[in-house]
Amino acid sequence: MLIPNSMSDLDKIVLENKNNLLLLYFGASWCGPCKVLKKNLTNQELMSKYDKLVSIYIDVDNENFSDMCQTYEISSLPTQIITILKDNQLLNIHKLEGFNWEKLINMYENSLKYLIDSDEEQSSSKNEKTSSAKKSSDNSDNKSSSEDNNSSENNNSSEDESSD
Repeated sequence: MLIPNSMSDLDKIVLENKNNLLLLYFGASWCGPCKVLKKNLTNQELMSKYDKLVSIYIDVDNENFSDMCQTYEISSLPTQIITILKDNQLLNIHKLEGFNWEKLINMYENSLKYLIDSDEEQSSSKNEKTSSAKKSSDNSDNKSSSEDNNSSENNNSSEDESSD
């Protein structure tokens, strides 16, 4: 589990994990259910089953995150939000208030499709760029080939004229 101390720390974590699902876990040290959830999220053996999930603990008592808590409308603890970075913005997929491990795992499994969709979009975008670069290259090859043909036709016609 990653624990940012500021918004710039959080931004860096998000950018470094743009190909994963991000679990924004809002909690506090004084919250009993938060402690149980935190224990699960820091259990390496348990979390190894969820390799596309990056847990980020947001301490609601940290003043650096007070605006963020308002933005995400955090009204009870723990609150978990699964999000993904898409087009340089966080896209919130699921939100769960309270501690329910089974629901959290179901949210994770249901959210995996967003990674697949995102991967397909990136792949499609790369293929379009590659395809358009190839077309551009093919067009210049054809133009060059066409110029070569015109040049040789001109040479042939001048030869024909001189033999007359």
